[in-house]
Amino acid sequence: MKIAVRCPCGQGFEAEQRVIDRGRGRYCSRPCMYTYRVRPKGLKYEIKAQNRAWFTPGHQMPTGPGNHRWKGDRVGYRELHRWVAKHRAKTGTCERCNAEGETQWANKSHAYRRDLADWLELCRKCHRSHDSGPAWGLATQKYGRRAVQEGY
Repeated sequence: MKIAVRCPCGQGFEAEQRVIDRGRGRYCSRPCMYTYRVRPKGLKYEIKAQNRAWFTPGHQMPTGPGNHRWKGDRVGYRELHRWVAKHRAKTGTCERCNAEGETQWANKSHAYRRDLADWLELCRKCHRSHDSGPAWGLATQKYGRRAVQEGY
């Protein structure tokens, strides 16, 4: 969720709530950060030279298969769930029992592919029953216990 923030320079911009919660998202750009941020001893930051590695304004990195770091179906558990969350908006309603509240993304086929039609939005109870029986532990087999426990 993005929130409107005002930079010390007076320009307004949007920052995500999780970024603000971590103590960031105060400045509209890196030059503003160096201009308005004060060191503990009262010294000010100064940009001596523009770093060529900084992106030019308006530049967008290609996403999906156009990006040089795209992994396709070899993606990890957490990033696959993030990809689904980015491309499908949650309604907050379970697709099985129609209960409203917090929902989770569950894979229909348990193959964990990049196919949006292969994902369900389920409540926790329905997700657990969907992953039980012969499907129990398939995600752990594919991605490892640590990835599944620390993932979504």
